[in-house]
Amino acid sequence: MSKHHSQSFFRTEDFWAISLGGFLLLTALALYFSLVTRDVAQKITSLSAAIERESTKPVKTVAWYEATAELAKLKLSQQPAGYFLKTLTALPNRWSSDPLEAIHKPAIEGDLGAAANTVSLAREQALIDEQAARSAGFELDVLNQAAQTAIDAWQRQLTAYEKSESKLKAGNFWLCHN
Repeated sequence: MSKHHSQSFFRTEDFWAISLGGFLLLTALALYFSLVTRDVAQKITSLSAAIERESTKPVKTVAWYEATAELAKLKLSQQPAGYFLKTLTALPNRWSSDPLEAIHKPAIEGDLGAAANTVSLAREQALIDEQAARSAGFELDVLNQAAQTAIDAWQRQLTAYEKSESKLKAGNFWLCHN
């Protein structure tokens, strides 16, 4: 019998590789899941309260949509350690002709600037219509429908803007991107 097989498993490098790898994995998981700080928990509580308060109104208000979007953005991957791990392990985007498109895409600011201006104007109009409905105590159906229509138009434009903005972002690679 060879000398290798007579050793105890606990003295082999396989055992130590498995043990150390498992320890590192468990430590990383514990660190990742402990990233929810008091500040983040407080933000979640305040945003949930704002959503609950705004959901009692007959119209989904601008504040409701903004609080819902802000709550959706609160992720562990937005914390510094989580963001680093996310960018470190993410795949690059696809490309059509040049592989560098996957990790670097120059943004076309002209298109985004006009779209951002349109979204801003739509938000202002939604706020004006919402304020008109609010001043009537949300009791007039005509004002409520006008406010809801303006808010829905703002949300459609915001979604289209975010979609076009995400298409221009470079993919993640082991380098950190903006």
